[in-house]
Order: sequence, then structure tokens, then C-alpha cells
Amino acid sequence: MMGHTHFPEYVVVMKVDDVVMEYYDSTLNKMVSHWHRGAAPDTLEFIEDKITLILNFYGGLHTYQRLAGCELDDDGKEQFWDATAYNGMETEKPRVRVFSRGGRGGRGSRGAEVVCLATGFYPRAVEVTLLRDGQPIPEQQLSGGTVLPNGDGTYQLRRSLTVSIQEQREHQYSCTVSHSSMDNKLHMDWELQPELDAGLLAGTVMGALLALLIIIIVIFIWRRKRKMAGPGLDCGTGAAVKYSPAHRGAEREGEGQSNTSSDSSSTPS
Repeated sequence: MMGHTHFPEYVVVMKVDDVVMEYYDSTLNKMVSHWHRGAAPDTLEFIEDKITLILNFYGGLHTYQRLAGCELDDDGKEQFWDATAYNGMETEKPRVRVFSRGGRGGRGSRGAEVVCLATGFYPRAVEVTLLRDGQPIPEQQLSGGTVLPNGDGTYQLRRSLTVSIQEQREHQYSCTVSHSSMDNKLHMDWELQPELDAGLLAGTVMGALLALLIIIIVIFIWRRKRKMAGPGLDCGTGAAVKYSPAHRGAEREGEGQSNTSSDSSSTPS
């Protein structure tokens, strides 16, 4: 910014995971570093080169941003990435979920945790508030609250509250999230899951087991009767058929007559 003003002509802020590590402005005219190693000599030279370039071509208020980082691949290989932007980086809106965990379906004997998770947002600054019956819950009753980086350059934050079964029934819990990417607060309600009827579940299981037992018994009886009947009743399998002596005599007599007829028809006239 040019002209007579108390505001510095240019300001430089260096962050690691959005935590300020180095600061420089034209009024202070020196680098303030929070690195344990102190400010790197090449940092100020790099800054001055970029600022000179911007001021030579543009007037007014402008921003130059650089985002860089290192990633470790699964095979152990390190990769460096670098991105720059002029007059602002794109923001990312948070994705918000309110859910419960702990106990059976969030209803254990010790109650459950009501969790509000905001993730995928950029920049880092965010405000996540858990509410009970529309009123903010005191900070000392909550856990979490640390902003953590995601692998894609965005961030996440979760707040959670331990509630008893009685509290789940008597109160309404919700979560609000404020972020620079949104014009208004995002409000999400936590919905209490209906209890599962233990008697109904037990009856359903017992009925299914009884039906399975009946099917097994029917199959066992059918196979036992079939085995006791023996193979002689199965005419379609080619098994031997038992005849009485009278049947065998009649069969031989029929065969004799058939042979005699055959011999007579073959005698020449």
C-alpha cells in the first residue's frame, strides 16, 4: 500500500500448518522468527524479490501467497510440492457431521459421546460450537478442539461431549460451525436413534431358530424313511425285481413256446 499511512507498505507472514512462524513488515524492517533455528538468511531475500516484483507492476493492496509442503509416499519416497497464488487462495467449505459413538447404537450403560466433526475446510481458522437445548455447552465439559491437518491441505476439528442415557432423552443436542468460506453459520442437529426392542429381537431370533430346527427334522425323517424302504421299490434305477417260483415257471414256459414257433417258421415247405 503506497502513500502516507501508519499501515506498513508491505507485510509478510510465514506459517506452518497455519501457525505463524515468521513475521516481517516494512515498518519493523526485520524478520521476527519463532523457529528454534532463527530466521533463514534466504527467506528475507526471497520475500524482497517477490515484493519488488509486485510493487513495480501494481499499485494498491495486493497479496502474494505461496503454499509448500513435503509428503512421504508409501514406498518411503519423499516428494516436495509448491503452489502459489496472487490476490488470494481458494477457500474450502467444511463438511459437518453430528453423530454418537459408544455403547450399543450410542446407548451403552455409561451413555455415549455426541461428536461434531468439521472437516475439509481451508483456511485453518474455524469455530465449532456444541449446544444443549440451543445453549452453548461450557468449554470445560467438552473434549477435542484441536485443529488437525488433512492429507489434502485442508483441516479438520471435532468437539465431543459425554452424555448419559437420561440426558439423551431429556435434551436436544446440536452443532454450529462458522468459517470464512460461508456467509452464515452452518447448523446441524443430532438425532437420537430409536431404541431397539430387546424382547422383539429375542422373539425374532427364537422364531428363526425354531423354523430352522423344523426344517432339519423334516429332512432327517424323509431321508430315514427313504433308506428304510430299500432299493427294490425304485423301478427307475435298473435294480433287480424279485419274482415268486410260479412267476419264474410261467416265464420259462413262455420262452419254450416262443422257441418252437420260431423253429416251425424257419422249416422249408
